[in-house]
Amino acid sequence: QDTMSPFYAGLATLALYLGIGYPFLKAWGTTGIAAASSLSAVVNFVVLAWLMRRRHGVSLPWGPFLGILARAGLLSAVTGVTAWGVHRMLPHATMKQELLALSAAIAVGITIYAGGALLLKFPEATKVAGYLREKLGEKLGKGKEGQGFS
Repeated sequence: QDTMSPFYAGLATLALYLGIGYPFLKAWGTTGIAAASSLSAVVNFVVLAWLMRRRHGVSLPWGPFLGILARAGLLSAVTGVTAWGVHRMLPHATMKQELLALSAAIAVGITIYAGGALLLKFPEATKVAGYLREKLGEKLGKGKEGQGFS
């Protein structure tokens, strides 16, 4: 078992994160930290996938993976822009207004992403929706005879 290659890949990823984290923080604030973390994680993934193919002859199904990544990326962009727009439209002069605006933006973002994931038929979203339908059916179906949920 090769346990050192993933370890060294992780160290390289950490070094990359430390190298770009501070400049990204200076350039974009806390968003820069998130970008540095995401970029480092992507580099780590690519390096580990390359090592797996080179050392073990195992190749990832890149076509389907890139399709899912593109759909998730597009959905994330739409969600982010929509949530940002909702936050910008609402007043946030006081702490209470800011809290309400932020809560509304988060609620809209969750709704957009969940709905989009269902529309795009993400397997995880479909599975969660099925589970929730099942549980809701059980709760509503335990009432009086003949008043079940269909």
